[in-house]
Amino acid sequence: MSWQSFIDNMLAYEGVSDAVIAGCQDGRWHIWAAAKDKELCKITHDELSNLVSTNREQLFSNGLKLGGVKYFMLRDAMFSGEECCYVDAREKGAESQTSPLTAAKGNTVLVIVKGKPGVHGSKANVPATNTALHLKRCNY
Repeated sequence: MSWQSFIDNMLAYEGVSDAVIAGCQDGRWHIWAAAKDKELCKITHDELSNLVSTNREQLFSNGLKLGGVKYFMLRDAMFSGEECCYVDAREKGAESQTSPLTAAKGNTVLVIVKGKPGVHGSKANVPATNTALHLKRCNY
C-alpha cells in the first residue's frame, strides 16, 4: 500500500476534508503524502516541530499553526504514554464555520486529519488515530 492510499482512505471517511502524513527522518519533518491542493500539504518543518515540542503550555496559550492556519488546542494527549498519542484542535473562528483537526503520532510519523466545517471532532479523530495506530504497529 502506498502512502497516498492512506490519504485516500482517510478522505473517504464522512466529514473529512484534508489529510497529511509526515515522517521524521534525520531530525527533519517531511511530508510523505497529502491531499492535493489543500491546506495541510503546506505544513512546514517548523510547524510540525512545534506540534511535537515538549513545551505544551505554549501550544495552549498561543495556539497551533499548521499550513498557515491557526488552531486552538482542545485536548492534548501527545505525550500521554497511551497506545495512540494525539492532539485535538479546532480552527479559530465561529464554531459553525470552523473545522476540527486531529494530529496523531506513530513512532516516526504524524497523521493529521482535518474535518469539514461544522462537523464534530470525532470526524477527524477516528481516521487520524486509526491510521496512526496501524502505522505504529508497522513500526512507522
